[in-house]
Amino acid sequence: MQIYLARPNRHIENISFERLVGGVRLADMKVDGWDELQKLGLSYVKTKDIVDSIKDTSARTANAVENQVVSADASFKFGDDAQVTAEWAYSKTDPNTQASLADVIRGTAYKLNGSYRAKARLGFDATSMTSSFEEVNPDYRSTSGGGSPDGRRFTLGLNSGMKMIGNLPDVTMSYSGNSSRNNLENQLARRTTSTVHNFNFGAKPFQKAKMAGDELWQNVRKNMNVTTAFGQNITKASDNTTKSAINNQNYQLSTSAGRHTFSTFYKYQITQEKTAATGDRRNASNGFTYGLKEIAWKTPMYPQKPFSTDLTLNATRTRDKSIDVAGRSHQRQYGVSTQTKVNETERLDVDYNLNLTDNYNVNSDIRTMNWKCAYVVQKFIQDDGNFTLSYTSNKTEEEVTTQNYREAVWRVDAALKWGGPAPEVVAKRGEAESAVKDILAVYAEEDILKFMQRVSPNFKGDRIAFENNARATFDRVDAIKYEGVWASAFVPDDNVIEITFRWQRRWRVYATGAEETATGIALFRLE
Repeated sequence: MQIYLARPNRHIENISFERLVGGVRLADMKVDGWDELQKLGLSYVKTKDIVDSIKDTSARTANAVENQVVSADASFKFGDDAQVTAEWAYSKTDPNTQASLADVIRGTAYKLNGSYRAKARLGFDATSMTSSFEEVNPDYRSTSGGGSPDGRRFTLGLNSGMKMIGNLPDVTMSYSGNSSRNNLENQLARRTTSTVHNFNFGAKPFQKAKMAGDELWQNVRKNMNVTTAFGQNITKASDNTTKSAINNQNYQLSTSAGRHTFSTFYKYQITQEKTAATGDRRNASNGFTYGLKEIAWKTPMYPQKPFSTDLTLNATRTRDKSIDVAGRSHQRQYGVSTQTKVNETERLDVDYNLNLTDNYNVNSDIRTMNWKCAYVVQKFIQDDGNFTLSYTSNKTEEEVTTQNYREAVWRVDAALKWGGPAPEVVAKRGEAESAVKDILAVYAEEDILKFMQRVSPNFKGDRIAFENNARATFDRVDAIKYEGVWASAFVPDDNVIEITFRWQRRWRVYATGAEETATGIALFRLE
């Protein structure tokens, strides 16, 4: 049983109300004789705005609210292959505690999640299926956090594979889809519905072929992977005032051999919008990435000192065009990244990116150059500290010369730590960092099937739900660039090393191509 009481203090003085939150939860209960029931939980939460926290009634920007939510949740397991979780909630909300009780709003919400793993049959591998259904009443409210009101949502996911005859390669396949709608009780002027379908296929073309030739060529064929993806997203209003349909195709080929890695892709998308001011659009992009690790070289000044550099080259071209009105653009992106190992604790990172945008309009072409040079000293394990010195230059040139700008930044980052881990952890640091880099490299390839192969068989969470979340991310991300991976902490009592990684990603839903920087944490148990 859990009991809690909270008084959040993030209110804006004299503008927003202070709020009290309290609740109780009974969890992990079981019923004798009901073997399928794994867990049962009951919860009650109440939130109440403190009216007197704003003395001046004219300064109140909103009404004081009181909300109560009662919920029940349960999880069931049927044999070894099927699982179901269910949740039901009832809310009672007073939207204005200073007015009549006749204004009290009552609503309900419920959600079902199910998963099933079918055994291999008829040439198909074992197939995983997941589904969920959620319905939230228009009058349901949860001021302490909960589902969005007035919505019905359904999701479905399938993952399987097929054994092919003869020398044909085996095929992996998956499907994910969802649909949603609002205006469940016709309280709005129109209803909006959305439907999404995604199909993915993957194969290793030379999986069953006899390898011949030198070792490099054999590895190129052995590790070659081809993936294809097809998707559709349709959104429309019941009165036919708005409608949009997005259809996309994605083809990718990747391989690796020794110190070499290579991948190439082609994407095509057509967007049809009934009310868009720019009209229907077509977007096509293609590109490649090549990597070469451990390039050994020496300098004339220090011939006795060997250096090792990892090199990455990438190029992308994107054409975007409006179909029924004037307007189109042509973008080209070129990048070079190097990471040179000076010694065991020091490295030099250099990144250069050139972006060219031709909008086919007068005074609209843009040329952007970015480069970054960073000298990194990492001595966390050995000397409990790290130090980074970096220089970044960003330059943009436009046809309208008054809009040109250049920015240069010198930056120094230092972090010192005491009481570091035991010496035996030193040997594990490189192993853990390499493992994270390999996982992130696969993630950047946008190959969901290859990425899921990296997930440990001992993964304790919902593997299918995790895969569906990863697929949803792949569908939105347009480009990923990793800035670094490093050991950041060690927990002696638990024998765990903590790895921090940072990346940049550009969501394709942003028309501006805005970039987002995020940081992730990976924990490795040293065994």
